[in-house]
Amino acid sequence: LIYATALTVVTLGAGVLIQPVARRLDHAHRPRAILVAMVVVTTGVGAAAAAVELDSAWGAALAALMLGGAYGVALVAGLVEVQRISTPAEQPALTGVYYALSYVGFLLPTALAAGARWVPTGPELAIVAMVALATTLLVLTGRKAPVAPGAGGPERVGRAGQELTAAGSR
Repeated sequence: LIYATALTVVTLGAGVLIQPVARRLDHAHRPRAILVAMVVVTTGVGAAAAAVELDSAWGAALAALMLGGAYGVALVAGLVEVQRISTPAEQPALTGVYYALSYVGFLLPTALAAGARWVPTGPELAIVAMVALATTLLVLTGRKAPVAPGAGGPERVGRAGQELTAAGSR
């Protein structure tokens, strides 16, 4: 119980502490922050799969640290992107939708636990890592989304990142 609690604290702490750095990674014309987040997610899930296979508590702690950092970067990058593509009138609703879709990911451990009846956890995590890698490649090769008329655009990314970092760390 103490170990699981410590991993939770490490994961959430890394997510909160990385957010000020995450806003500096973002760029109006390239998805640097989300790309960094996806690379770290892919690596973190791979590390989690290895930790399970090796039965390594330290490997699990490292994976928790990486996945927490990826969560913090992805949260800020996504919120900045929502602000970039939406008009001021659309921002509250789209931000709510973004948060709702983002936090669906917290159901993944439950899905993995249910699936562990048929597939061991290590291979399950390897499959998740492959999905993360495919998503990373999509982000890397993806096209830039258009900016909505009247939306923030590139000039607001810096200020938006600061506001969203403060909001996301509450």
